[in-house]
Formats: sequence, C-alpha cells, structure tokens
Amino acid sequence: MSRKNRKNRARQNQQRSFEGTWRPIGAFSAGAQTKAKVAVSEVNSLTVSAVYRAVNLLATTYASLPFCVHSVSGKITTELPDHPLVTIFDRQPNEYMSSATFRETWFALTLLWGNGYAEIVRNFAGDVVELYIIEPWRVTPKVKGGRLIYEVMMGTDEFGNVIPARDLTPDRLLHIPCMGFNGIVGRSVVAFARESIGMAMAADQFGASFFGNGARPSGILEHPGQLGENAANRLRSSWQDSYGGSENTGKVAILEEGMKFTAQTIPPEDAQFLETRTFQVQEIARWFGVPPQKLFDTSKSSYSTLEQMDLAFYKETVRPWLVKFEKEIERKLLPPNFRCEHNADELLRADTVTRYQSHAIAVQNTIKSPDEVRSEENYNPIEGGFGAMPVVGQNMVPISLLEKVLESKSQPSTKGNDMTNGQSQDTRPIRSALETVISEAVGRMVAIETNAVRKAAKNPSGLYAWADEFYGKHEKRMKDAIGPAISAWSMVSTDPRSPSQLLDHIVRSHIDESRAAIVDASSCQPNELVATIDQMVSRWETERVQRMVKNATEVRNV
Repeated sequence: MSRKNRKNRARQNQQRSFEGTWRPIGAFSAGAQTKAKVAVSEVNSLTVSAVYRAVNLLATTYASLPFCVHSVSGKITTELPDHPLVTIFDRQPNEYMSSATFRETWFALTLLWGNGYAEIVRNFAGDVVELYIIEPWRVTPKVKGGRLIYEVMMGTDEFGNVIPARDLTPDRLLHIPCMGFNGIVGRSVVAFARESIGMAMAADQFGASFFGNGARPSGILEHPGQLGENAANRLRSSWQDSYGGSENTGKVAILEEGMKFTAQTIPPEDAQFLETRTFQVQEIARWFGVPPQKLFDTSKSSYSTLEQMDLAFYKETVRPWLVKFEKEIERKLLPPNFRCEHNADELLRADTVTRYQSHAIAVQNTIKSPDEVRSEENYNPIEGGFGAMPVVGQNMVPISLLEKVLESKSQPSTKGNDMTNGQSQDTRPIRSALETVISEAVGRMVAIETNAVRKAAKNPSGLYAWADEFYGKHEKRMKDAIGPAISAWSMVSTDPRSPSQLLDHIVRSHIDESRAAIVDASSCQPNELVATIDQMVSRWETERVQRMVKNATEVRNV
C-alpha cells in the first residue's frame, strides 16, 4: 500500500472528530453575569479591544515562530530540518489550513477556553501525518477505569442526526491546559478575569450610550405652561432629532413660548469613565501577562528601549507558554532522544548595531561561524567555504588552519625535506596564510597610528606629551591585535625566539622607530610641521607595514 493510501486510510479511521465540528452542539454559552450587570463569555469578551489585542498578539506571536526538531546524543545536538514534525508544525498540519492558522487558532482557543486540543492522526506505521483542532467546548476529560480519556462530542451529521460521542486516549490528543487546579483541566484567563472584562464592557456600553444620547446643548428644558403627555413627547422628540447625537454637536438651539434651557454639567463620576477605560486596559494586560504598551496603551512605560520590552515580553510571557507546547509535543510525538523548540531569534531581533556587536562576539569566541552569521542576516555564504569554519583570535584565524599548524608541529622532521629560509615546504601554504593575517593586523594598527599622528601634529607644542601618552597605550593595543597571529606563526617557524620574545621585539622596534621619527620631524618650523608629518606617515602606511611583517617572519638567531 502506498504512503498516500496509508494516509487516506488513517484519515478515514481517525478524522471523525474534526468532521463533526461543522454542526456543533451548544457551542457557545451566553456567558456568566458579572457584578457590572454584563454577561461575559469567551466569545463576547473579544469585543473588548484589549482582550482581542492580547489574545491576537499571543496567538500570532506563537504562530510566527519557526519550529525546529533536534536529535540529542550526549552533548551533541543536531538540528533535523527535514523531520516530518517540522513539515506539520512549520508548513501544513492538515489539508484544510496552514501551520500559521492552525497554531494561531490552537493558542487562541487555549487562552479563551483554558484548554487547547489537537487530534493526532497517525498512519499504520505509527508516524504522525496530520493534526486537527478540536474545539474545547466539545471535549470533556474524564477518568474511566483508572484511565484518563477525552470524551468528544461529535455534533450532527448531514441529516441532522446526533453523532455519538467518541472517547480519545491521551496519546491521540495534544492537550495544552491553562493554569488549573488538578493538572488535567485548565481554567481560562477569561474565567479568572471575568469581572475585569465585564467592567471594561460596561465602560464601553456607557461610553456608547453617553455619546449616542448626549444632546448638544444638553440640559433641562423648562416651559412656562403645563404640557400634556403628547405635547411633552413631541417636544422631546423634536429636540432629540435636532440636537441629539454626536453629528448634531454644536448646533444653535432656538427656544419659543418662553422656554428656558438649563445646561447640565457632567457629574465627576461620569466624566472619569475614560480613566476607567485606560485602567481596564492595564488590568487586562496584567491578566494576560502582556506589557500594556503591547496593547497600545502609551500612558505609562517602564522600559527605556523597545528591545527591553520585547525581552521582558518573551521571558515573562511567551517563553513559559512555549515550554508548555514543547513539552506536550515532545512527550507525545517524539522519542526520548529528540527535542523540539520554537526559534525566538526574530522575536528578540535587536537593532542593527546591537546585532552586529553580538555577531562579532559570537564569531570571536567560536560560538558561530561567519557563514552562520551571514545566514542570519540573509547573506550568501563566503565563496570557497572559508566562512563555514569557526575562527579564533582577534585576527579571525580559521580554526582549521591552526589545527593544521598543530599537526605539522607534531610530525617529526623527515630527512630530505626541501628547506627554504629554515622552513619545511609542508608548511608553506600555512605560512603564506599567516603572513596575510599578520600583514592585515599590522596594517590596521599602522592606520590607527598614522591618523592619530596627523591629528597630533596640529598642536606642535603638545606633540611630545601626546607621544608619551599615545605610545604608552598603543604598545598594548598592538600586542593584543598581532599577538594571536604571531603565536600561530611561531608554531610553523624555526625561529628560536618564543612568541612573547618575537612579539616584544616587533612592537618595541616599531614604537621606538616611530617616536624617533616624530622627534626628527618636529625639528622643522612649526608652520611646516603638519605637512612634514603628513609626508612621513604616508610612507609608514606601506614601508612600515612591510618592515614589521619582515621582522615577524624572518628567522633570526638569538
């Protein structure tokens, strides 16, 4: 039997829970009455903008995170991008919806009803092939014969007949409960926050009524005579038609027959309803664990940057939910040596400068390779495969290059090897690469030095004091920059000096030569100093770099 046929057979045997959802029995309730005299249900709570935004934000955030599966062997973790669950959770869980729609709906139902259910459909080999959402109002967890089962109402068939309920075992259902009291059935945020949501709904209704019925001008009409019921109704209706509603605000009223109009001010308790609405947004944000700014309440902010708010949102709200989903998926859909996770890198994506600083730290400490960083920034890999190798040291020496150096050092010398300048031919490619690294590092240091000297030349009287201070710091800066490359060079060089002796010689010689050249240049006329220094350091950018590289790579006896 083909894979497609096995999948179809699996659908025929297991998909009935989803099919019955088209005609649910008693899907929604009117909701429980609150002290604000407003009935609040899971559905009508979404008419409160803060509730809708909170649920939508959490659900769409979860749906947008890439899903990954890893195999774990000891301390080695390997990502499996072609694992079947990646296809289901990151592309298409079933033929009716995309993964984004599935995951958004699953989480939204979890938040509103306290329990999110997804039926697991397997083929005859036991592999997961599809997932289907089951609405929580159709599911009742029960314990029968000491075993947990989920009773699922099936609604009615195409002829209006009630389909008998089905019992699903836990291995057939992914169940994400909110916080509850027995570890099996969750209680929704709406249930806990019903009074707060009811108060927000009442404030909305009051606002709509206030602006819908508010006459402009508003107040009391006084007539000198006694009006009958019909006359009073006609006057009230005429006044309401002319001045009632927001569209009539500001119209000029014309009074006849000695009538008087007494304007009425808004009672303070009524005027505060806007403050009440603002407070309820913050209250609902607390219930859902969402920063008020994420609900577009900008009245207060406790975060100095957007990145801090996003980080707090992830750590305090999103991450605990992701752990719930991941642990349920792992225990029911993956073997013990497999793990799943939702990649939140995009959610925590910082500004460009911060990201690049983080990338630099990761590359310098061999946490990531250059190509991994380029992939995160949507750049192609470095040609030749060099970016795939981790690098070490401040000069970004490929780690594989250092491995070759160590291998060459551990191999005993063989008689008859062709020697050039005291070096074995076997290490020539390595030495050539290291010479390039040394040259680039030296070039950067000389560029820093020449720019600084040009600036200092504009103040002739302070040149000597500047040189003492600058070169005192520049010596350490040069050693930090060139040191790793010199250490690597020493591994393939027959130079009898140690890496520290070689480094001291190179840096000290360069600094002594620079200071002497500055002293000689300063003997000119002050008005000529800038031009003299400029000509001098222009030569440094080529001559001094070549000389330092030669001092580093030329073998000398000591």
